[in-house]
Amino acid sequence: MSIVIIGAIPKEIEALRDRIGRNPLYKGRVFVEESEVGKVSVASTTASAIDKYNPKAIIFTGVCGAVDSSLSIGDVGVGVAAVDADVDARRWDSSYKLGQLPFTQTRIYYSDKNLCSRCFGFNGLSCFPAYIATKDMFMD
Repeated sequence: MSIVIIGAIPKEIEALRDRIGRNPLYKGRVFVEESEVGKVSVASTTASAIDKYNPKAIIFTGVCGAVDSSLSIGDVGVGVAAVDADVDARRWDSSYKLGQLPFTQTRIYYSDKNLCSRCFGFNGLSCFPAYIATKDMFMD
């Protein structure tokens, strides 16, 4: 069973590779792949990783900002669900909701519940359930 960790920030990827590379337990089981910033790049890196490693799980790390002002740098959120906030087909067909892809019933994409539950409380890690709205836009 292998796991792939994908990230887009070189500094974060370097730290992960260093940490995983020093632990023989992970050798041949946990792989770190670097993508570039953006959904298309991450999707391409994910497809390549699936083809190369046939992993049991893929973890994306380093997701950027938050809209909750009570959060701080270093807080860890586990993505339990995601919506594509770039998609807005309502002008085309008013029956669609923001984030719903045309010709689908899907608007919210839920993460694997078992994988998420294993993250909460792992080795004393303090984390919270995070709901991700992905959008290719830089915010301040």
